[in-house]
Amino acid sequence: MAKIIDGRKISEKILKKVRKEIERKKLNLTLGVIFVGKNKASEIFIREKEKAAQKAKVGFKVFHFSEKINQKDLEKEIKKIASKKEINGLLIQLPLPKKFNQQKLLDLIPLKKDVDFLSSQALGNFYTKDLKILPPTVSALEEIFKNYKINFKKKRIVLIGGGKLVGKPIALWLLKNKASFSLVEKSSSDFSFFLKKADILISGVGKESLIKGEMIKKGAICIDFGVSFKKGKIKGDFDFESVFKKASYLTPTPGGTGPITVACLFKNLLLFNLSNPKI
Repeated sequence: MAKIIDGRKISEKILKKVRKEIERKKLNLTLGVIFVGKNKASEIFIREKEKAAQKAKVGFKVFHFSEKINQKDLEKEIKKIASKKEINGLLIQLPLPKKFNQQKLLDLIPLKKDVDFLSSQALGNFYTKDLKILPPTVSALEEIFKNYKINFKKKRIVLIGGGKLVGKPIALWLLKNKASFSLVEKSSSDFSFFLKKADILISGVGKESLIKGEMIKKGAICIDFGVSFKKGKIKGDFDFESVFKKASYLTPTPGGTGPITVACLFKNLLLFNLSNPKI
């Protein structure tokens, strides 16, 4: 049976360090969140960010816009918010309603405030430079490996899904760290073959119970970044019950990678505002 990776515990540790450094440096930091329209999942995630902000002793402000706002007016509002000196970090809560040009809006967030690393410039810097500050999902994965003493460089890794939030940044980080990995999509004909060979499985597809226990190698380490909703409940890509019986480590959903990723947003916020970061 798997050992459960306690994301909340890791998150608390990160937020405690962030708070300690904020207090030591006497910083007054605020994270802004742009939220457009109505989305129950987004509302849940925003509440989680707000709770983390309180633990980190960071101000938190939500800028909520109606779905009726047009692209041009929303661009103006984002520019206005981004220019505020009192907003030290800024993110756009995704997903946005489909009518918007998402990347164009993300690109309006200044580099020094882009805690989510989703603007073209931030991602470009991550892809081409050796940065100390990492995209939150990458930072969360690094925290898991560090806290559970997992030597990922000596393992066979399979990364499921090549999306912009999880798959692409993690793939690049693994490459930079000279790790051996394969990137597969759920539609791949050799999907099952690769899963069975993996010592570490990292999934960010967002499809409930995509990976069952019989599909993985005994003793595999299973890290779940996938999020989907069923009857108001958050579900992950791994079928928890069957994978739990076969894996050596498993992140639960909720309570796994989610809280760590949120905490890493605040770690980024702090690092952007420190000249000599100690975290």
